[in-house]
Parts: sequence; C-alpha cells; structure tokens
Amino acid sequence: MTSPKSRVLTFGQHLTVASSRMLLGALTGAIRWTRGAQPEGWRTLRYGLLHDQTLDHMAASVAPPRAPIVFLHGGGWMMGTTDTYS
Repeated sequence: MTSPKSRVLTFGQHLTVASSRMLLGALTGAIRWTRGAQPEGWRTLRYGLLHDQTLDHMAASVAPPRAPIVFLHGGGWMMGTTDTYS
C-alpha cells in the first residue's frame, strides 16, 4: 500500500482558508455579542493546567430528570470557539 503524497496549497487555496477563518471569527464574535451573558446554570470547568483545557457544562433546569446530551469534539479548534456549537 502506498502512502498518499502531500501537496502544497496554491495561493487561491491559502486565500480561501484565510478568508474562511476571518468569516468564522466574525460570525463567532457576532454570536457572542448578540447572546450577551451566559445562561443560568452554565459553568466552564478546568480539567488541566493549560488555558485551553476546559469543559463547558450546563445543568438542566427541568423538573424531571432527563438523559444528558454530550457533545465531544475530537480534534483541535483551529478556528472558531465552542460558542459556535452551544
């Protein structure tokens, strides 16, 4: 089995990546600005020594217990923030 060849991005591809990052960054900023304060019951828990090692937790405010919803992001955040998904 042969390994795939790595290839260099063209200028147009670099431009597309850069503009996508700027657009998503602006979108994330707009989402944060319009939402205002975090909802009641929202906590950010730190599980490591690094700044990025955090876990967002929101306790449900419904009377009967419900099954939890868990969202795991299996990679690094190269652009945007967790606000995009919450």
